[in-house]
Amino acid sequence: IGVLRDSSGADSYSSIGYSQGFAWVGGAGMLHDAAGNDSYDCAHGHPDYGGTPGIYVSAQMPTTANSSFCQGAGFGSRNDSLSGGIGVLRDSSGDDTYSAGVFAQGTGYWQGTGVLSDGGGSDVYDAFWYVQGGAAHYALGIFLDDGEGDDRLNQQRPPVGVMQGSGHDFSTGVLINEAGNDMYSFGSLGMGASNC
Repeated sequence: IGVLRDSSGADSYSSIGYSQGFAWVGGAGMLHDAAGNDSYDCAHGHPDYGGTPGIYVSAQMPTTANSSFCQGAGFGSRNDSLSGGIGVLRDSSGDDTYSAGVFAQGTGYWQGTGVLSDGGGSDVYDAFWYVQGGAAHYALGIFLDDGEGDDRLNQQRPPVGVMQGSGHDFSTGVLINEAGNDMYSFGSLGMGASNC
């Protein structure tokens, strides 16, 4: 079990991957930030947008994105058939920004569960694939944005797929946004889509 709790302030969280509310097999990880205009960055890797690919190579986007597994991500071991853990990122309030590559922002992989839960505020989210309530392979991905605020999802970089309440291969993806004049962009398999 790993927990990070921050009570207040405009905080900046920066990592390459496997962080910011992440859990591996048999684990539980939580980051809870109670207040402030916070920034969460997990190296996305797209060279056209200032990133460095190939740090944690993504099978989905091997030359243009990193595997992030952050910002509410549960990850399992598919080769060993071991169920993923439960990863949660909860930010209670503030105008926050979230940036990542592949598998992030409320995502689960191989029987893992990931939750990104953001409270009130006008928030900005950017990521590419299996993100924002997208999950793959018997997993659960949950993206919750409660309270007031005008949110922007994937307005700065081109999204690819399986996002915003979408499940792939016996998975469940959930997106709930309570209020606000929000903007969403997605590639394929987004906004309440499912495939197997």
